[in-house]
Amino acid sequence: MYPSVPRGALIVGLVLGVILGLVYGWMVDPVQVADTHPALLRSDHRHDWVILTALSYAADGDLDRARTRLNHLDEEEVTEVLKVLIEAYAVAGRPPDVLRRLTMLGEALDVDTPAMLLYSTDAQAADLPVWSAPTVTPVPTPTLIPWSPDTPQRTQPAPTFPSSMASTPGPPSSLLTQLSLDDQEQLCDSERDPQIQVVVLDDEGQGVPGVVVWLVWSDGIDRAVSGLKPARGPGYADFNAAPGVNYTLTVDELGMPLVTGLQLESCPAEPGEASYLGSWRIVFAP
Repeated sequence: MYPSVPRGALIVGLVLGVILGLVYGWMVDPVQVADTHPALLRSDHRHDWVILTALSYAADGDLDRARTRLNHLDEEEVTEVLKVLIEAYAVAGRPPDVLRRLTMLGEALDVDTPAMLLYSTDAQAADLPVWSAPTVTPVPTPTLIPWSPDTPQRTQPAPTFPSSMASTPGPPSSLLTQLSLDDQEQLCDSERDPQIQVVVLDDEGQGVPGVVVWLVWSDGIDRAVSGLKPARGPGYADFNAAPGVNYTLTVDELGMPLVTGLQLESCPAEPGEASYLGSWRIVFAP
């Protein structure tokens, strides 16, 4: 038989072991804290690093800092993550200033994705005129006026689009010249902010992606590209809209107004319920 160890001696030994371990870990061979490299992170953490870097750039606009943070990561991986991020933000309708910053970062890192066409620096530098919509006499129901040769045309030169847009597959020019107002429907949903939704169809009734759609009013202009929200269909695009404003819709290079005098209108409300503004669904087709 082995001799039994007194309990007191066992406790003293455990205490001494803990003390010696702490002394060794804190004083003899302490842990050296060192920064790890982003490239050594796990793949999902690297993706998070790219996203956080992009959002940081969107907030402070410091391109040199963003480049430094992404410098040692795989270029293809960075490009793919930024593509997904920009497309997701465009589909989600994030603020334009955030998308412009992300697009600037994407351009600096040679990222190419359709959502960037809306916010590229070349597009922002283009001389986009403020095209005044024709004066329309107010009536209870908005009057939709298809384009005709007598419709007033803008006199300023068409804006210059970025070269990347020219290389991106888009609808044939013959289709753009044949588009006209095909359908207009009021959409009533009290839980949604009012919009002007546009659907572009070809002669077979299929949605057409890549069509630049312009929304113009007396003191502003906005644009969207069909197909950037795939869940709504390849020919779909939309705009936020405000009450009491006359809008004009056109496509391509602002030279052919397809709808003028478009205003938001109140939807019928049930007795005792407050009225609310509806949206418009506009369909363009040959």
